[in-house]
Amino acid sequence: MPDTPPPSELIVGLVGAVGTDLDLVSADLTFALNEYGYKTHEIRLSELLGDLNWDEELPEKPLDEHIWTHMDAGNKLRFCWERGDAMALLAAAEIAAVRGENQTETYEEDDRPLPLDRFAFILRSLKHPKEVELLRSVYGNRFVLVAAYAPEEIRREALTERLKKEWRSEEPGDWFKTVDRLMDRDEAETESAPKGLSSLSLAPCSTDDEEPAEEESDDGEAEDADSTGGHDGNGEAGVNGGLDGDAEESRSEEEKPR
Repeated sequence: MPDTPPPSELIVGLVGAVGTDLDLVSADLTFALNEYGYKTHEIRLSELLGDLNWDEELPEKPLDEHIWTHMDAGNKLRFCWERGDAMALLAAAEIAAVRGENQTETYEEDDRPLPLDRFAFILRSLKHPKEVELLRSVYGNRFVLVAAYAPEEIRREALTERLKKEWRSEEPGDWFKTVDRLMDRDEAETESAPKGLSSLSLAPCSTDDEEPAEEESDDGEAEDADSTGGHDGNGEAGVNGGLDGDAEESRSEEEKPR
């Protein structure tokens, strides 16, 4: 294969508390990257859960039910695979698939497609510090973590207005979950293991999909991910903590996103 310049592919991971306008953030990133000649491809990690061969109910609407059931499913997958980075594995597999559709050149030592030139993947959105670790180990300095911030009151108002419209009711008692419950769970995910998954060592896998094979970094070195990472000692999955210290972000000193 002829010598080629270093790939300019980027992997941008978004972090944002529930109610943050990630549509706007993603659109602004896309516009800015387009100005530099980059194509972009957005990957919604929650949508990847729907591609798995399992019986989870994952409704698109209303918003509160969508958020809650996808939180449940993400937790369940982490327990099922016993990996805090389970969602990042799905994202890496999707990135490889998109590369395969758009790239004809491959690495000399195997048939993996090379990274794409002037191409950016936008991942929406990361929840677990182990996801960041895996993505950094695979993509190196081409992975960029971006934390989006919006004040709590703005997020609360946005969620409330959205649920009023979707449920056609101003009474929170008519909704699937209240805004307070959604925000509290998002900020400090301390849900117990899903029903039937009371311990990691005995956790049954309720999806027929096997976890994707260990990813190799783009320099060819094997990825060494912690196969039990991201769960705390009592078997609960803390899916929000530990990201903001590494993020490239804009925020006030008074309040930080998770």
